[in-house]
Amino acid sequence: MADAPSTPAGEQPLPQFPGGTYAVQGVLGAGGMAVVYRARDLRHGRDVAIKVLRVGVAEAIGTERFLREIAVTAAFTHPHILPLLDSGEAVDADGRPTPFYVMPLIAGEPLSGHLRARHRLPVEEAVRLAGEILEALRYAHDHGVIHRDIKPANVLLSGGHAVVADFGVARLVRGEALVPPGGSMTATGVALGTPAYMSPEQAMGDSTVDARCDLYAVGCVLYEMLCGASPFDAPTPQAFIARKFGGTLQPVSQLRPDVPPGTDDVLACAMALEPAKRFPTAGAFLEALARLDVRAAAPSASGPAPDGPAPVPAASPPFEATPAFPSGPTPPRWRALAGGMAGAALLAAGIWMARPQSRNRSDEPEAAKATTRIAVLPPEILGIDTSVATTLHGDVIDELANYPALTVISRNGMAAFSPESPTDRVAQTLRTGSVITWRVRGAGDSVWVTARLIDGATDEQVASYAVVGRRREVLTVRSALVDSVTRFLRRQLGIRLRSSAAAQAANSEAWDLVIRADALLRTVRGMSPGTASATLTRSDSLLAQAQRLDPGWYRPVERRVSLRLTRAMLALRPADRATDESQAARLLREAIRVADAAMAGLRDSTPVLVQRGRTRLELWTSAVAGAPDSLRMAAEVDLRAAVGRRPEPAMAWYWLSQLYETNGEFELARDAVVRARSADAFLQRNDELLSRMMFVDLALGRVDAAERHCRQGLAQYPDSPQFWDCELTLLAWSATRLSDLDRAWVALRDAEQRDRQGILATYAGQRLLKVAAVAARVGRGARARELVDSSRAIPAADAVATILDLHEAHVRVILREPDRARALL
Repeated sequence: MADAPSTPAGEQPLPQFPGGTYAVQGVLGAGGMAVVYRARDLRHGRDVAIKVLRVGVAEAIGTERFLREIAVTAAFTHPHILPLLDSGEAVDADGRPTPFYVMPLIAGEPLSGHLRARHRLPVEEAVRLAGEILEALRYAHDHGVIHRDIKPANVLLSGGHAVVADFGVARLVRGEALVPPGGSMTATGVALGTPAYMSPEQAMGDSTVDARCDLYAVGCVLYEMLCGASPFDAPTPQAFIARKFGGTLQPVSQLRPDVPPGTDDVLACAMALEPAKRFPTAGAFLEALARLDVRAAAPSASGPAPDGPAPVPAASPPFEATPAFPSGPTPPRWRALAGGMAGAALLAAGIWMARPQSRNRSDEPEAAKATTRIAVLPPEILGIDTSVATTLHGDVIDELANYPALTVISRNGMAAFSPESPTDRVAQTLRTGSVITWRVRGAGDSVWVTARLIDGATDEQVASYAVVGRRREVLTVRSALVDSVTRFLRRQLGIRLRSSAAAQAANSEAWDLVIRADALLRTVRGMSPGTASATLTRSDSLLAQAQRLDPGWYRPVERRVSLRLTRAMLALRPADRATDESQAARLLREAIRVADAAMAGLRDSTPVLVQRGRTRLELWTSAVAGAPDSLRMAAEVDLRAAVGRRPEPAMAWYWLSQLYETNGEFELARDAVVRARSADAFLQRNDELLSRMMFVDLALGRVDAAERHCRQGLAQYPDSPQFWDCELTLLAWSATRLSDLDRAWVALRDAEQRDRQGILATYAGQRLLKVAAVAARVGRGARARELVDSSRAIPAADAVATILDLHEAHVRVILREPDRARALL
């Protein structure tokens, strides 16, 4: 252990060691797990460091088990591993037994102190120290020991060389009973690693973590040695989670131009989100470091930057943490006020996810060939002359046809299709692997062209792009517009050609089974609960067969998770319940287990991550589940991991926006909405996203922005219930004048007139409470209380009662009745 300044022994009671072997001289340091003392070994006449576990930790682990397992590392002899000299049981100041172990007291300092003093290290030194840490890990891993807490504080510098301390200690705190779902702390408060350096699977409390968690931590340490800051430094815990579990980080080469070529790739591989994409062994990591030409690095790059500390790594511009090297085998919650129709929306999403799909190509060469065969649908035209858009359509086809690697369906071949044609049917009919959909929209003097590239095999968006021009000049600039769009599409198709066939089915029988299951799922809408349940069970049986035939294909797993979520939503319907609420919670947990069991073997796990995150979110928000807050954290981890992939899944951002809004993190919710709409300008839930943006801006006090969203929603989505009462909602949050109460009654009547089919009838009490909020805001407290009583006289389903409580609490806060508001919440 490093010889650091000690605390005088008299400042706290000292432990007693058996036989008087050690004379304690002071405290070197203390943490949540143990206290480290400086002592003199009287038998051997040497200075030592003694780490004594805290009593609570000792009780959780068990002294016998501790001494038995730490004995494994006592036999280690390696120049870069701090040896274990002795171990046993001490007695603390209160007479309680607790285990200890003894290490040499070495001259030097921890790497953490070295970094604080020098900020960042010369490239050659940083790479050498990382290699020495890896040498220690290779030795330990070969002996079956994983460190689990590699960080600068556990790396000591002796004579300028790295010595790793605390081997075999963190590995003891790993029992499932001590790890809450999604957590990283034991029941006794013992950290299973350090968040800044902990791998994602370790942070999730996964009891199956292997040696690759140590390699992830070394990547973090190397990044910090090169840049002077840990790779996921962030001003808030939420931002830290977003960066870490997004799988992106700022390339070292942008912060430190003198690093040798290949450094970014090495770090990306070491810190890949999925263990299977990291270096398989410490040896493989060492070989990658050996290939870096560190001698070419400028020696002047160490030390503080001329203008102060190096910039904190950011998530943008990102590079994806995917490997550049081969890897081995993969061994009761309140809702936000906007959430009144969340259950129905989830049910619709479950059914929508079962939409028809085109047949996947079963072998990679055919899949690659199909990707180059593309169909360009006619554009959707909004606010612009049809002839202009038609001209642009022909130009896009002609320009793409000039690219030798592509086979483009001619204009005549596309004549039978419209902008609304389902892309999967287009791909199936024309045997194309890529479909381009696009929109030409005019507004004022501007013209926007937005294009989407769709994978014909999976019906999923690969990328989107937008370019703007001037309306009065569109005919003269159309070549520039077309050139921009086609250049983008050619580049994206080139990327697709180089990508793996992870999304493709590898077994034709599995594909047929999924198609049959999808056909059954499309018949569920409108069925009685009993019939729907039997149909869903049959569909799940087909999907399970498909999963057994092709365990690496994500689609059967994704469908099975979605199916259980759909059944849970059926069980939670306010009317005509299929089962009870506990059955819904059971189905949600079962959906998570299905995803967990399959995740490691999937060629592409992103869609399943989205579904698992969405399911965890629903389990957390459902009042019946009694779910711990760790489920929210786990849902965020899944969705953040998904949005770190390329292309970014818009639905993952959508569910993240709901998660953050429900948790009251409105700035993050707003950002997620923006990202969702950016990832897919044609997302089917765009009306819900715009509505969510309105509520979030209201929560943040941005009334003008919320008002713009309301007007935009009414104009763009006149048939969407999301905006029928948005004017009333705005008044409920912002009214200041008595005349606003009259406006509120007009807005209420307008909303009811728009709702010709009675879609919002269930929420009549909720709307009346919004009027009550306006009355309270403009000083009509007695009228507000009358309206509260009237709203409670309207019959409401159980699922709506909680929303009414929230709205009434809003009114009570405005009326300055905090106790009543608190009771409702």
